[in-house]
Amino acid sequence: MPPKRKHTDDTHDDSNYAYLKPHVRRVPEKTIKSKWAPLPEPVQEKVKDMFHSLERPVIMRNQNERKRIEAQGAVQAVVRK
Repeated sequence: MPPKRKHTDDTHDDSNYAYLKPHVRRVPEKTIKSKWAPLPEPVQEKVKDMFHSLERPVIMRNQNERKRIEAQGAVQAVVRK
C-alpha cells in the first residue's frame, strides 16, 4: 500500500475572503444622549436579568475571594449603566 500524501490545496487563496477588523470609535457622550434612544423598560429588565444570571457562575468560578469581589463589582457596574 503506497504511503498517503498530504493534501495541498493550491487553489485556496486568502485574498478571496473578507475579514472583519476591530475598530474602536470614540462616540462623545453628548452624541449618545442626544441621538440614541434608551431601550424600552421591558428590554432593559431582560438585559439586567441576563447579567444577574451570568453573575453567579462567574463569581463562583473564582476561588480567590478578592477576584470574586472584583468580578461581582464589574458585573454590577455594567448593570447600573
